[in-house]
Parts: sequence; C-alpha cells; structure tokens
Amino acid sequence: MGILLVYDVTDENSFSNVRNWMRQIDQNAAANVNRVLIANKCDCEASERKVQVEQGQQLADEFGLKIFETSAKMNINVDKAFVSIATDIVERLKVNPDHYGSEGGMNLNKDKGKTNPAGSKGCC
Repeated sequence: MGILLVYDVTDENSFSNVRNWMRQIDQNAAANVNRVLIANKCDCEASERKVQVEQGQQLADEFGLKIFETSAKMNINVDKAFVSIATDIVERLKVNPDHYGSEGGMNLNKDKGKTNPAGSKGCC
C-alpha cells in the first residue's frame, strides 16, 4: 500500500536506480500505491555526498513524490517520512475504503470476525 524508495546520498548508483525502481513499480504495483523518496545518510560529510539536495528534489518533482532527507544512523526525519506515507495511505483509503484488496493486494477486512487457525477471533 506504500513504497519507500531509498537512495544513499553517498552513492550515485543508488540514486540512478530510482528511475528503474519507478518503472518496476509502474509495471508491477497497484496504480494508486503511495510512494515517497528517501535520501538517506544526510548526516554525511559534505565531501562524501555524491547526490546533492537539489538533485533529489528535482527527481522527486519529476515523479510527483515527496522527498525526505534522512539519516537512519542519527534518526533524522525517519519518523517524519514514515508518518507522512502512513498519513497519505490513510487519506487515500478514506476516499476509497473498499480499495484495500484491489489489484492483487490483501483485503484486511474480508475475514473480520472469523476464527483464525490458532483459534482466536478477529484480525491481526
């Protein structure tokens, strides 16, 4: 229901792969899947950085994506990126609540109230 495309700002190859990943998503994922671009390792030294902020923003604009400069190591904007995509997914589902299970996805509501194999009732 949501895809985080993560590239490493210290690795131009990972940045170059984003276009390929987007093509694969277009070919294999639901048309309305939420996507966010993540530029990781924003805490690196300026001399190590191979992909500039402007390049990332330009790519995000090209595909109509939100972009977040993050650092998993220093926990910079990680929560913000996850909350953003989760919020976008919730908003999309508010508009079309029956879209949980379309286009090959899982329908989380279809077994509501049935007993699961372990014997307890309810969902997840």
